[in-house]
Amino acid sequence: MVEITKEKRVMQMNRSTRSEMAIMNGKQKKASGNPVLPIRRAEAGGTVVGSDVQTHIVRRVPAFWIYELLMVLAVYTAVTCVKQETQIQTVRRAMSEIQVKIDRETKSNTQLQEQKVEITSDDSIEQIARAKLGYVKDGERIFVDSNK
Repeated sequence: MVEITKEKRVMQMNRSTRSEMAIMNGKQKKASGNPVLPIRRAEAGGTVVGSDVQTHIVRRVPAFWIYELLMVLAVYTAVTCVKQETQIQTVRRAMSEIQVKIDRETKSNTQLQEQKVEITSDDSIEQIARAKLGYVKDGERIFVDSNK
């Protein structure tokens, strides 16, 4: 069993974080090509168990990639919002046209209902029969104008 002091662990961590790490062919190597030393975790007693080895790879994503990704996301969001807004306006315009048609048909329906009530009364039926069909009641005299 090997005992690693706190200072050595800090030195190993500083060394590994300072250099950029890359994973090549499934093996861990520094950018220079040297193998990475594993960092061992010590148990409570300060000794290291062989199966308790962990390797830490620090990969830093360049800041410009993050900004570029955010800009692409912002542009995509803006384009999507503009497209949706035009679609919403088109749908609203169609809805207003349909509402105008509904109002017109409702008004026409109301007028037809009034005509139906008016026509189905007995007085209306009699007037229509006299005017259009020339009907008369029993006992009435018909006068015909001979000048016409």
